[in-house]
Amino acid sequence: MKKFFLGIVLLSACWFGLMTPSYAEGLDDTSESVTIELSYDTESEVGTRFSIFGLTYEEYDYALKKGYEMSIEQTKNWLKHNGMEKIKEILISHTLTDTFTLQKYNEKKEKMYYVIVQNVPDYLNEKHLKYYTSFPIFLSLDDVESNYLIVETKRVFMIQTPYFFKYSSGTNQQPLKDAEFAFYRKNAFDEKEYLLTVDPINWGKRATGKEGWQFISDAKGLVQLPDLDLGVGTYYFEETRAPTGYEISQTSKEILLEIKETANGLVMLLNGETLYPMQAGELPHNITDLGEPRILNKPTDKPKDPKVPKDPKPPKPPLVDLPKTGEAAWKVSGIGLLIMVITFFYIKRNKERERKNEKENY
Repeated sequence: MKKFFLGIVLLSACWFGLMTPSYAEGLDDTSESVTIELSYDTESEVGTRFSIFGLTYEEYDYALKKGYEMSIEQTKNWLKHNGMEKIKEILISHTLTDTFTLQKYNEKKEKMYYVIVQNVPDYLNEKHLKYYTSFPIFLSLDDVESNYLIVETKRVFMIQTPYFFKYSSGTNQQPLKDAEFAFYRKNAFDEKEYLLTVDPINWGKRATGKEGWQFISDAKGLVQLPDLDLGVGTYYFEETRAPTGYEISQTSKEILLEIKETANGLVMLLNGETLYPMQAGELPHNITDLGEPRILNKPTDKPKDPKVPKDPKPPKPPLVDLPKTGEAAWKVSGIGLLIMVITFFYIKRNKERERKNEKENY
């Protein structure tokens, strides 16, 4: 019996001895990975897909300095431009969460960083101009103490509206305030139909530049339309009044807006440049700070300064009621001459009377 129990103890020791390396190895593997629980409040019946990209520290740090965590389009363009490889794709279904693992280190034992982006937004209408999506999630596992991390996405409402920025031309371009624009489309007869009112939307012809609805640039030069629920097609902005000191350029008279349908919904292009959607009712700060796309105005020609003669004549002195040299003598001489003339005629007249009397007496 003792031998029997001794055998069991030896077998148990051998079994634990064999299992211990495997268990320890499992702990080492677990310590180099983190389980991520990602949540997203999806409204899609088929669920929402997310892609996960691996980053180096330099790439992770660069993206945060650029503020990409608050710009969906810029993050996607940055990933595409740099050809970054997608390492994982997950689907969040109606359960609103999904769980997966990420490694802390790569094969070279370098720390790994990640960015999680939503593949396709949750569209709210057939035109795909209104939708929900989430901001990119830039993930660092440096400070994760446990091997389990809960990540909650931040969903934001997006909407596509036309916009551009009014700037002065030249090397030192500045935003221009109070420029006015009309908005129009062309009918089947290539005639302009202006947006006359926005609530309700009303299109029609006009005779002067002030009959249509006017959109005015703000202090940042921003000109933006409200949500007009525009469909696929071609539209135009037309500048009707330039800011003080500037003139309306030929380009400003016909600013092209195109709305095209793509695999990811409708996109807007202004003079060929893609427009970003509003996030939570506003354009992203990096877009307004950049101020693009821009429509430029040239300053009007300044009037030339009047010509000034090289040797200007001295101005004439003002007339003053003061006697000048010889003026008193001239006045005296004039009075004396007048007295002499009167005396002469008086004497002559008396002599004629005396002669007349003498003849009568004779």
